[in-house]
Amino acid sequence: KGFAQSELIRNKTDHADAALLARFCAALQPSLWTPPSAQWRELRAKVERLQVLKEMHQQESNRLEAHQASSEALLAHSVLEHLAWLSEKIKALESDIDDHIDRYPELKHDAELIESIPGIGKTTVAKVLAYLGDVRRFHSKKALVAFAGIDAPPYQSGQIDVRSRSISKRGSASLRRTLFLVMSVILQCAPIDEPVYQFMD
Repeated sequence: KGFAQSELIRNKTDHADAALLARFCAALQPSLWTPPSAQWRELRAKVERLQVLKEMHQQESNRLEAHQASSEALLAHSVLEHLAWLSEKIKALESDIDDHIDRYPELKHDAELIESIPGIGKTTVAKVLAYLGDVRRFHSKKALVAFAGIDAPPYQSGQIDVRSRSISKRGSASLRRTLFLVMSVILQCAPIDEPVYQFMD
């Protein structure tokens, strides 16, 4: 879109978009996109499904409290049955995710490394792996940080120089949410005499 604006293009058609993409690739020569392998795609799909089930469980728990407060016994019983079904599906899917990670050497190796960080459990490990993907595709730590959108690029204009005031938030929002929860736990688990940044190195 920015490239089109730089060319002062106003029309938008399939033909014009195709020509624009061709000129963009010829001018900037971006690296080729390689789709993630089936094992990573399947893991992400399962993790996202698990998150949906957990959100449904929380919603039903809220409804149960409302029905119980209003003495609506029949509705409360119906919600309880649904909660039991959701809990069963959540437990089964969590076990399936663990088996999936153990089935592939790369996933298992990465999971063991992440889980070695104090304060991180299997649920968080699965989320980080799912949203981050294969870390080997990043050519540097900076590229990984930028992908997560937690980089803090400087902004300078004339004599105004604002450095690292906030993160860019241009990467994966799901990964950022997971990392935020991770750091909240790590801050509680880190020994007082050991700097937290050592866990992030």
